[in-house]
Amino acid sequence: MSQERVWDPRVEDPQGLAGRDLDSDITRRNQLLTALRAIGERGNAILKTRWAVLQRINLCPNE
Repeated sequence: MSQERVWDPRVEDPQGLAGRDLDSDITRRNQLLTALRAIGERGNAILKTRWAVLQRINLCPNE
């Protein structure tokens, strides 16, 4: 009976790319995508906290 190997990212690199330098164009593209993602995630975090604060505000003068 053969055992099926389960891939563990901490142990091996299935594509053999670990430690290899990427092309400068790919590196720059990854940097730009990371920067854009960070801006989006920051915006979502700000909206999430502000929405939580706004839900607690009651502007009705009778209450």
